[in-house]
Amino acid sequence: MKSLIILLAGLIPVTIFGQKEGTIVYDETVKLEIKIPEGMEEVFAKMPKSKTSKKVLYFNGEESLYSLHKDKVGSEDDEISMGGDGFQFRFKMNEPDNRTYINRESKEVVRKQDLLGKSFLIEKELRKYEWKIGSDMRKVLDYVCMNAITRLDDSTSVVAWFTSQIPISIGPSEYQGLPGAILALEYNGNERIIVASEVVLGPLDEGIIEKPAKGKKVSQEEFDTIRKEKMAEMQAEHGG
Repeated sequence: MKSLIILLAGLIPVTIFGQKEGTIVYDETVKLEIKIPEGMEEVFAKMPKSKTSKKVLYFNGEESLYSLHKDKVGSEDDEISMGGDGFQFRFKMNEPDNRTYINRESKEVVRKQDLLGKSFLIEKELRKYEWKIGSDMRKVLDYVCMNAITRLDDSTSVVAWFTSQIPISIGPSEYQGLPGAILALEYNGNERIIVASEVVLGPLDEGIIEKPAKGKKVSQEEFDTIRKEKMAEMQAEHGG
């Protein structure tokens, strides 16, 4: 392991170590698990197998904000149309403007979650992930990355690819705690993949990192209960 770290350090330009402020744009792809009614496979053949969103991480020495990319806020994704045997089915997968704010000095996390037109604020303490750093290496954009793995629970493992060329403990959403910026994440293989598509190091516009303040304050447990109840209501209303 020591030899790998020395090798990695030898690949890092010295000038990058002074950069502790900037923007990272990520492409976040989620695999869609959709149960298709028996006998309707052909009708649903155009149903997308995955959904890709563009997210952005703004960071400085103390704070970070992970949110939907500004070009996607308020926009509508492509409409999917399907039909056959006398009926037409259309749907849109609009992306909610969820945000995650982190203050690494105070260990504070504030998440803004939108659910069916309502905004909720979830405040909690910064989680300490139990990372196990591996020996694999890969490049993301122009950055040399090493892998690390953690488990969220008994059924979910997460592989992170981080680079010490950006020497600040940041990453998508609430992920942090590694000796460098996380540029890629993999959940259970390919169930969900987040990969950096652009990195811009340098000063941010004033006020761009703003702690979410609008929404009903709830705990994570309360929000999970509300979401579960709303999903049950929707399933009952639309016949499952």
